[in-house]
Amino acid sequence: MAEQFRGRPGATLSFVHTSTADHATLTVNGGTNGGGGGAIFFFDDSLGGRAKITLSGNGTLDLSRHKVSGITIGGLRGDGLVSLGASTLTVNNKPNSTFGGLISGSGALIQGAQGILDLTNPNTYGGGTSFATAHCGSVTPPARPLVAALFSLSRVHSAGTGASPAQ
Repeated sequence: MAEQFRGRPGATLSFVHTSTADHATLTVNGGTNGGGGGAIFFFDDSLGGRAKITLSGNGTLDLSRHKVSGITIGGLRGDGLVSLGASTLTVNNKPNSTFGGLISGSGALIQGAQGILDLTNPNTYGGGTSFATAHCGSVTPPARPLVAALFSLSRVHSAGTGASPAQ
């Protein structure tokens, strides 16, 4: 049975050492009246598992102090903030999901399974976007992306869309 965490504005949830979010459903709420939003932190060698994460407002998913170069989660949706730091975030969203928030940092984004991750706002992460599997899947970037390298495709049998050609 999946656990569920619904953060109050300003609440934090930290995964440290080798802890895992496993199959959790994690919802982070934004702050109200200018207050800080909730946050989920992944530190050390912690794992995202198949956690489905929803970020609202200024609710944050922070990977910037994660020691391992990347983390995998089961889904990302909402309109909050993702701070990659230098980490790579792999999203195995199934079913399809939409993320309208801001993904920032020098890290990268990987669409890791079948499904669509629809990014509806410009993002500023610098590590590029790629597909991890040879299955059908796509990341739909916004009309005017700020990401320098939109796609780095290898061993992929599907097509992506974006403002620049696939590499």
